[in-house]
Amino acid sequence: MSRPSESHAARIHRPRVGAAPAPYAFVGPAQREWLTPAGHALLQAAVADGRGLQPSLADEVARALRGWAGSRGATRVAFRVQTLAGGTADYTMDLKWLTGEDLVGGARTAAPGRLTWDPVAPAHIRVDAGGAVLCLPSVLASDLGEALDDRLPLLRSVDALSATTVRALQILGEEPTRRVLATVALTRTVVLFDAEPFALRTLEDRTRACLNATERELARIDVRARLRYNGDQHELTVLPASASVASDSLGLALEALRDTARRYGLGCREAGQTRPDVWSLITAEGTNLLAPGVTAYANLRFLFFAAAVIRAFASRDLRRLDLGHELTAILTAIARGELFAGSDAELVAGAEPLPRVPGRDTSAGFTGAGFALGRLDAVTMTVVNTLVADAITEQTRMLRSWLEVGEDLEPAVREVVADAFRRHQMTMGAHSLLDVLTGDDRLFAEQGVMSARELAARR
Repeated sequence: MSRPSESHAARIHRPRVGAAPAPYAFVGPAQREWLTPAGHALLQAAVADGRGLQPSLADEVARALRGWAGSRGATRVAFRVQTLAGGTADYTMDLKWLTGEDLVGGARTAAPGRLTWDPVAPAHIRVDAGGAVLCLPSVLASDLGEALDDRLPLLRSVDALSATTVRALQILGEEPTRRVLATVALTRTVVLFDAEPFALRTLEDRTRACLNATERELARIDVRARLRYNGDQHELTVLPASASVASDSLGLALEALRDTARRYGLGCREAGQTRPDVWSLITAEGTNLLAPGVTAYANLRFLFFAAAVIRAFASRDLRRLDLGHELTAILTAIARGELFAGSDAELVAGAEPLPRVPGRDTSAGFTGAGFALGRLDAVTMTVVNTLVADAITEQTRMLRSWLEVGEDLEPAVREVVADAFRRHQMTMGAHSLLDVLTGDDRLFAEQGVMSARELAARR
């Protein structure tokens, strides 16, 4: 392949008036500035559908990335990989040699395997003492396609969950959607401590300045996260995003906070969580499948997918989920074959509705718009997505069986939901999410997430 022509990139570039809201992230404004209208539309479609770049588009995107990053002073490009050890690793090259083949795994080969940019995670520029670097969140796979990182199984689990959820929605008679995403909100508690005890400014002043500077830095690279000052411990929250983007955003936020803290004479370390991470299912049109609506007991879609999460945890004897008073009452009535008619009356009598926010003492349970599932990362998100995909597959099969023998949709859904709740009632909560990786090769193989060989490498 011939090497890139910078003059061609210059011909495509159309200068845009006004500053970009995230000047160091290759997102909407930058993409429209450096890509052709057709190229921009194709890239957006690839991101929305989770397909990755097509080779025919890769060359144009590579030219745009070179031009955009070069205009901001970048001279190197780093393919960033989430390693099996839980950290990140960068594979770098000169920016001027970046081609479309490099983006789709056809040319750039790291020692252990091939690198492919994940366009769902925006490219961004990191500026450090060594200069500006174009960072491309990437997957690392062997020549046989085996996952050598944590990102590729996560992306596969997202695809598996989306496919089975779309099929279930069709059977439920819902509006068609092209894709469903596992969406996660992540929260971490961080401690900033004094690394320069004799500094002139007080610790509180430097801490507040550090948190504000970090938020500005994150906005520059389009990381949607918030930092809240809270005395000795501070809360870092990654706003709800698709699983892979949320995982990236958390890593970038912690990295930016550590780098910024050093400039203010501070040290930084994680200190656990003040509240659990929240997992939910969102369609491409923005509909939350785990939102109960005004009348949860009559919302068959909500009951079906909430039951799938309950079944996923109960079937592996994982931590028992706290479902809250009203949802438990609804599911109990369904399991007994009764109609739940107490919601309005209970509200009038002063009973609490479905909770909207998880209690800080609830590490696993229904939040009113999703499920709090403790501490999530790329590995545990992969497990949750796979478990729920498997549960939805099982429930869809059960629902089909009921419909094929002539049962109406509503009673058929209630039978499926009742079965999930009965399993939940028998759960002892003896295992953790990571235990699933060591005990069920079939689960991951059937959902197309990991082979037995890939699982063995993670044990």
